[in-house]
Amino acid sequence: MRKPNKWSDDLLKKSASKYTSVKEWRTKEESAYATASARGLLKKLTKGMVKIGEKGFWTKNKVKKSALKYQTKVDWIKNEDAAYRAAYKNGWIAELTKHMIPIGNKKIRCVYSISVKGKKIIYIGLTGYYQRRIRDHFDTPRILNLIKEHGKKSIITKQLTKYILAEKAIDIEKKLTLHYINTGYVVLNKAKPGSLGGTTVKWTKQKILAEAKKYQTIREWLNKNKKSYAAAWSMNILDQATKHMTRLWEKKWTEKKVIEAALKFKSFKIWLEKEPASYRAARARNLLNDPRITKHLIKVIGSSIHKWKKEKVLKDAKKYKSRSKWKRNSPAAYGAARERGYFLKAVKHMKKPPPHGIWSKENIIKNARKFKTIKIWMKKEPGAYGAAQKKKILKEATKHMKRLWQKKWNGKTVIRSARKFNYSSVWKRNYPSAYAAARRLNILKIATKHMKLKRRLA
Repeated sequence: MRKPNKWSDDLLKKSASKYTSVKEWRTKEESAYATASARGLLKKLTKGMVKIGEKGFWTKNKVKKSALKYQTKVDWIKNEDAAYRAAYKNGWIAELTKHMIPIGNKKIRCVYSISVKGKKIIYIGLTGYYQRRIRDHFDTPRILNLIKEHGKKSIITKQLTKYILAEKAIDIEKKLTLHYINTGYVVLNKAKPGSLGGTTVKWTKQKILAEAKKYQTIREWLNKNKKSYAAAWSMNILDQATKHMTRLWEKKWTEKKVIEAALKFKSFKIWLEKEPASYRAARARNLLNDPRITKHLIKVIGSSIHKWKKEKVLKDAKKYKSRSKWKRNSPAAYGAARERGYFLKAVKHMKKPPPHGIWSKENIIKNARKFKTIKIWMKKEPGAYGAAQKKKILKEATKHMKRLWQKKWNGKTVIRSARKFNYSSVWKRNYPSAYAAARRLNILKIATKHMKLKRRLA
């Protein structure tokens, strides 16, 4: 005889009230959740909970509250990037950043002016962040002198253009500067028109090099002043800035010690796995092809370590028309070409990697039509599949494809599977695809009608 169900509607309501997310309720009180699902009460009982579809913690309301704290996207990303990512994934960016001030970058600038009310005095500038640039100007001797002479209320700041391409902004600045000079204004600009000005660059090349000299190692520099290190990296002067520094690995891994380390192993692969530090030092010192190392390895394990000689790699590469196919089908040859410095020669005949943004909607759908199932498409063309997900056109792109679960799980096979079990939790654990199909086909209630609804068995 079937046992009476312990979960009354009131008890289900009480159970649900303990949790803030659907996932937490489903995990901690599975039988209550399953009962609520079977009775069609989920929507009502989970109304105030965080749903999986809302990306867990970052519900739209929480993301909105986060966004309202910041005036620019840059500040939002810098301080709460998780909230920004949630907004991006759910397509809320345009709606939740309406209040934010647009700013530019290295390629986008706006033209602005600082003038004195009732006087023919003006400054014309370019910037990628108007508000911050104006704030910085008010700390400079030039503007402080104007304030002292004419009063702060007389200083007028104005953004003259939207954020536009830097080249166009430069052209506008030049024309405006000449216009004001020709009409008798005192133009305060010190730099020639066309200087990209911008956001008060603290770390000039000279300052970076001076800062770098304070440190003996790269690690010390990184620990004590990450910003100047990052600026050196972005200006591509890292080698110049660190040439006086001691590389810690150079102290430990002298040429002699690297060779001694290599002789302990039977193959490059084992060497890399067991002692990556000495292997990387060997690569940095260009010792991976040194006969003192390779000769020993060949003697120990025969010719297998150097299976991929240059000629063989080049010959193997000719079998493929693209780098991705070569890498996927012959990773050892691909890796050898990368490691030994003749990769570009090996891929010379291949198609160049597609430019960023090749996966337009049209190209994604065209690519998807080549495949019969989602699984094959995902395996063969992960780039196209990923782009379809990001652009939210997966349903449209795969509508012609066969769903493998449809073949296996129809109404009859789902119910046949369900009859093997007395508890929905056990069925779900053993046949998750059948359980999921039951939900998709809206027959979950029918399939679990015979089951006992109680707490999950130990």
